[in-house]
Amino acid sequence: MKSTYGWTKQHLTKDGRPWLPVMGEFHFSRYPHRYWLEELEKMKAGGVEIVSTYLFWNHHEDSRGELHWDGDRDIHRFLSCCRAVGLLAFLRPGPWCHGEARHGGFPDRLLESNMHLRSNDPVYLAEVRRFWSSLFEQVEDDLYINGGPVIGLQIENEYSKNGNGCGDEHIRALTKIAKEIGFDVPLWTATGWSSYIGDLLPVSGGYVEEPWHSSIEELPANDCFIFADKEHLPNIGKYLFDPSLFPFLTAELGGGLHLGARVHASISGTVIAVTERIRQVKSTPSRKADRSETAATFRRFPMIFRRRSANTEASPKAFARSACFPCSSGISAKRLRRWTPSFRRTVRATPRTCRLCAQLSEPTERAAFFS
Repeated sequence: MKSTYGWTKQHLTKDGRPWLPVMGEFHFSRYPHRYWLEELEKMKAGGVEIVSTYLFWNHHEDSRGELHWDGDRDIHRFLSCCRAVGLLAFLRPGPWCHGEARHGGFPDRLLESNMHLRSNDPVYLAEVRRFWSSLFEQVEDDLYINGGPVIGLQIENEYSKNGNGCGDEHIRALTKIAKEIGFDVPLWTATGWSSYIGDLLPVSGGYVEEPWHSSIEELPANDCFIFADKEHLPNIGKYLFDPSLFPFLTAELGGGLHLGARVHASISGTVIAVTERIRQVKSTPSRKADRSETAATFRRFPMIFRRRSANTEASPKAFARSACFPCSSGISAKRLRRWTPSFRRTVRATPRTCRLCAQLSEPTERAAFFS
């Protein structure tokens, strides 16, 4: 007999009884599909009951605008693995996701167009409908009403735009589109940054590391991970509505974040070029000379951890033109002390992506790069 899911002002419910599930995140399109089942089994063994996952638009759409759902992008296969392991699933299809993905998951062509993104611009909504309709064809059999594991869907993410065709109007429009397409799930959520919720549950979140913070010193402790009576968390979910009407739920809780670390891996252009050469050599059938070249290359160019180099004479604007927005390539503590306000404004206005991040943003490129 299938269970029924719902919610009250205090908690989620399962078969009419209080239900306090543990949900964990797994971005399937960022991980080789041959390991999905194994990793999901680990999550299940660790106490996770629901697996949530982003659907990054630019992971599924190629440069020609065609959508692909194969290989590491096969959402139906991923959800089948969830079902096999006995895990429920929660979809987060954006259309804008964030998740430290390039353009928040938007394909480049959207940013190169004249459409008003994340609004009720008819051209943009038509693009969203096309993407979500294709997604629905992949997951229809995996919805809970059809015997699958998908019990929930999140509309947009971290949305706080205001103005004509934005804000409440936009969240309502996206919800309507999803339901018109055929998405039918017990639970609907949205980041608690909007005054409109309707039948959507507000979700909150928090992180120990905050790469968006202007300080370069150790951040003060927050209460994200303290079990206590609270209505929201400090990072995600600044309520604009009455929190007494909804249960307290979280969508993101980060115990650490690589972008917030002071020292992390730096991959130079030389290493990228050498790695590409190694990939070419590995694809060449048994040539001893090339195999020797590969070994010699590894000895000459080891992957090491080092601090970011700082050119303190460069201007913030010039630095922003060469910096990588996704991985913070080139940022040093010394530079941030001098330029933090100006640097952040400039980089956000003129985002750039280093070659490695550009390659890693597409599953096919990532697979080729590390094969």
